[in-house]
Amino acid sequence: MRVFVKNSAQCAICNAGTYLTDETCMACAAKCATCVGDAGKCLECSADGYFFDQTTGDCNATAALTNCMVAGALGCRACEAGFFLELGKCVACPAACVTCTSLETCLTCTDGFVVVDGVCVPFSAIDACTSARNGACTSCADGYFLSEGKCFEDTTRRLRLSSSLSRAPSSS
Repeated sequence: MRVFVKNSAQCAICNAGTYLTDETCMACAAKCATCVGDAGKCLECSADGYFFDQTTGDCNATAALTNCMVAGALGCRACEAGFFLELGKCVACPAACVTCTSLETCLTCTDGFVVVDGVCVPFSAIDACTSARNGACTSCADGYFLSEGKCFEDTTRRLRLSSSLSRAPSSS
């Protein structure tokens, strides 16, 4: 739709995909569905392989999205394993982290590591944990028991030992 200034061949309003400059309608860049003031200053991105980059405010090619499984109008909507979504882009999880929701929050770790307060730490740094898999302890040291991927001191065993020692006959 072109709206002309009365008694003139010049434009006042331009069609979608064009912008007004010096009373003339000019074509927007291919990446823009609509633009303003400049061919490359997009208000809306072209649906043909472009997304609105929330960090730069520009339209970028969806082909530039790395580690992305599903792209949309605002960038990536689903990332590959080992990456999390941040402002439409896939960001790598921290080292030893298999799945995460941010750089500060790991959900699962590689073998040999355990999630502690959202961070993957080597199982050897965890008291009584003697092995780990899928981000959780899988075995514990003697005197400890395993529950939901964590090692807990077996206080009932200690009580039984102390009780049996107190009942032992004295050698006097």
